[in-house]
Amino acid sequence: KVEYKSIPWTSVQAFAVRSAGAVFDKDSEMMIWTDIMFEPQVGDDPPQPGMSYLEQDFRKDKVDLMAIHRYLSAKVLALSNDLLQSSGEVAPEVLTPSPPA
Repeated sequence: KVEYKSIPWTSVQAFAVRSAGAVFDKDSEMMIWTDIMFEPQVGDDPPQPGMSYLEQDFRKDKVDLMAIHRYLSAKVLALSNDLLQSSGEVAPEVLTPSPPA
């Protein structure tokens, strides 16, 4: 079973990326903090604690973590400065692969 969630960019308050550490650390992480405090429920159920913190693990050496960081920076910082183009697109050079470490 796979769950997909959508979060409006305007709800993202902060983000972080963490690279894999030692030899035994097999993954890197992306963390996102939002202002979403409750998830609406269907029917008469009360709201559940929301998506105020999300974390995604990535397999080591399978993702360009710095490209993800650049993308999140372009989206979140542009929104906070109201600099996003009307299309909301990120400039192509933001997604250019990072040079090898």
